[in-house]
Amino acid sequence: MDFVIRKHGRHLLLDIKKSIFDNELLEKLFEFIDTNIKNVKCLALNLNSVKNFDNSNIIKKIYSKGIALYGAQAELTTQIYLLGQENIPKIYYREEDFIENKRVFTRRRFRLIK
Repeated sequence: MDFVIRKHGRHLLLDIKKSIFDNELLEKLFEFIDTNIKNVKCLALNLNSVKNFDNSNIIKKIYSKGIALYGAQAELTTQIYLLGQENIPKIYYREEDFIENKRVFTRRRFRLIK
């Protein structure tokens, strides 16, 4: 399986086990969420193992579902801000920050210049 589910109180944490977050993983994830989870506001994805996103649609779809992220490396958060542009999901520093709703990454605005 590409992700592991953990429960911490009323919060659900999904540890992503793949290094590249692709459309196949996203479809499996959304299928699981749609069938098993009622409140996505209490759901976060652990991105410690993720090194790269496959495309920008993944970030837009995560944002549209209202799913939070945490544990992303600096390079990955930069990629999220560049690919997501206007649609950036909440990104927390650590698992504890998500549970306590503290320390969210401030929004970075990057521009691509030719």
